[in-house]
Amino acid sequence: KDEGGRDHCVDIIVKLKDKDGNYVYPKSQAIKIILILKYENLINVRNQDILKLSMDSKTVIDDSGFTLIRFRIEEVSKNHQNQMFCICVEELCSEDKSESIIGSSVSKPLKVCS
Repeated sequence: KDEGGRDHCVDIIVKLKDKDGNYVYPKSQAIKIILILKYENLINVRNQDILKLSMDSKTVIDDSGFTLIRFRIEEVSKNHQNQMFCICVEELCSEDKSESIIGSSVSKPLKVCS
């Protein structure tokens, strides 16, 4: 829950897990990630610029196996037909995704109110 105006953010911790739910740690190199703003039905939000990352967010998962992302969504759900938003975390890699070593993950839905 984000309360208190433009200075506050929502925090999510991104952790790497294997198919069995065990935590894993990058061995050879850090993994660069991107965040994609989607609606609850997993359709991409057209204007990705309304997703603002805090300056202290790290979009890299290092050998610790996790990172903290702090973000805001700059528009309210009522301006998007009352749809809730989700954050999709994906590995930043080539267009064909053949180099990807991790799968994507989607947050729980968020309703942004004024």
